[in-house]
Amino acid sequence: MKKYLVQETKIENGVLHLSLMPRSQNDRLIFSAGQYATISFAGYDGKPSPARSFSIASSPNDQQLKFAIKIQGEFTQTLAKLRAGYPVSVMG
Repeated sequence: MKKYLVQETKIENGVLHLSLMPRSQNDRLIFSAGQYATISFAGYDGKPSPARSFSIASSPNDQQLKFAIKIQGEFTQTLAKLRAGYPVSVMG
């Protein structure tokens, strides 16, 4: 699992635009266009969330890891509430 921090969350028309930054260069996920990644985070109660997979929306050359996620269930609703600086785990 790679360690990232939430950089920005923005909601437009029921879609969460999530931007993540790696904590360090060693945590940067190496991926190809069209791949997906699995995201998890510690909930506000300290318990780990389930992990969910989403398609990566950013270029492999970008420093940020970006996702465009339709908000549907409890996981994506909670993910949309995370603020800048919140730690998340990402697995490619």
